[in-house]
Amino acid sequence: MKNTITLFLLSFLIFSCGNESKPVVEEVSTAENCEYSVDAQNIKFTWTAFKTTAKVGVNGSFDQIKISNDSKSSEIPSLVLNTTFEIMLGSINSGNPERDSKLVDKFFAKLANIETFTGAIQECTGDNSEGKAIILLNANNVEHSVLMNYSVKEDTLSLSGTLDLLDWKAEDALTSINQACLDLHKGEDGVSKTWSDMEIKVLVPLKKVCQ
Repeated sequence: MKNTITLFLLSFLIFSCGNESKPVVEEVSTAENCEYSVDAQNIKFTWTAFKTTAKVGVNGSFDQIKISNDSKSSEIPSLVLNTTFEIMLGSINSGNPERDSKLVDKFFAKLANIETFTGAIQECTGDNSEGKAIILLNANNVEHSVLMNYSVKEDTLSLSGTLDLLDWKAEDALTSINQACLDLHKGEDGVSKTWSDMEIKVLVPLKKVCQ
């Protein structure tokens, strides 16, 4: 009888421990709620043009750009959509004053609008890390779209793409600058060439406020 009682108590203890209810731990969300805006005073616009049949790159920038964007949004595509901009052509900077003077006098001077290029971001799709944007650029009195990729890193929006100046009917301007730089644009084959395509990149600092 004593052994039976002992076995009963032992079984009760095992059963009780095996079914002990565990406390419910409520998960608390730690996701940041952040809002972005554009730092319009510190935009950087760089470009790479190409010369010679070997397609040697020439790098430069436009140092004066006006951006219009007063939006705030938690989503990058919504933030940049409908941003307008104005590029001052006289602010071109290739690191070579003589080259810059030729670009102003022999290239931009041959265009219909010789002081500025203007445009706007028409479409933007993606997320807060990467995506695509369509830029409507007005140059030489011609509007044409440019597809650009964007990425966001360390609170800086980077847009990059390639455009062809012939899409803006800039044949005369290209011929003019090639003649002005005839020998400088010759490669080892002795052929002088100025390419119509160029790479562009825009760095847009973002202001980020999180709660």
